[in-house]
Amino acid sequence: MEIEGTGNEDRLFATTRLARVTAEGYFAQALGFGSVSVDLGAGFDPAIFRGDELNQELLLTPASASYTSATMRLDVANLERTTSNLSTGLDTLVVDGGQGQEVVNARYGNVLVVGPTYSHRVYASGSVVLNATGGNDRFTLNSSGSQDQFSVTPETTRWTREGSFIELNNFANALILGGGGNDTLSLNGTEGDDSLYLANSILALSGSGTTVVAREFGTIDYQGGGGNDLVTLIEESGNSVLRVERERVELQTATTTTTIGDVDSVIARSILDDDLDVIEILDGDLEFLFEAVGDWTSN
Repeated sequence: MEIEGTGNEDRLFATTRLARVTAEGYFAQALGFGSVSVDLGAGFDPAIFRGDELNQELLLTPASASYTSATMRLDVANLERTTSNLSTGLDTLVVDGGQGQEVVNARYGNVLVVGPTYSHRVYASGSVVLNATGGNDRFTLNSSGSQDQFSVTPETTRWTREGSFIELNNFANALILGGGGNDTLSLNGTEGDDSLYLANSILALSGSGTTVVAREFGTIDYQGGGGNDLVTLIEESGNSVLRVERERVELQTATTTTTIGDVDSVIARSILDDDLDVIEILDGDLEFLFEAVGDWTSN
């Protein structure tokens, strides 16, 4: 079944069994077909995709969509804005960006992608994959407030919670907002020179054209990936413990435990205050350069 738009402002409404296109003075509908193709043509053409309790798969690009359920496959061309509610199934969403700058804001059950000529908003998807393909793309990833896990590599950031996940690939800039003590963050550096800065529960990692900023995590683990990696730890909260071993450093504060490994240099700075900050050198034969500055007290 094929449906063509009017070339003006056409509106698409789709469920797992139905595709309906309406415009001023125009109505077209496909119901009960196994395969439907819709070309909305020119004009500003929004689309709404509605799921059910079963599993659906939705693939979005800047100007097209492919929506697959147990009862129908729907292919849509020339759309500019989508709103999708995939209900409560273990749904799959894939969004491929364009060559311009994309901005993504994602949290559990709610993803918004905005590009130069389009926007996609999706509610309640079980698994989400967002692919940046060019431009100075950036995303914000928010904790659900539960026990979330975030992992970051040079190419991919992945958020996981209770069988659901959000995966973001090839974004140049990332902001990851944790929810506190129960959230964990794992980071891996690039093959080039990386710089990691951590102060007062705020982390910034930069290297090879990628910048990641994260904050409010209970557990952080960073492993360098090669090159000349530099880590700067700023202790500001007081009553913290810094443990230095042969291949790793661990900083434990009142709110966060941070582990650092496979790097070339670590600088630990303790802000001068009345609180006692302790440094423990557990192995004198270190495999990285280490410098402690400020009011650390040795055990």
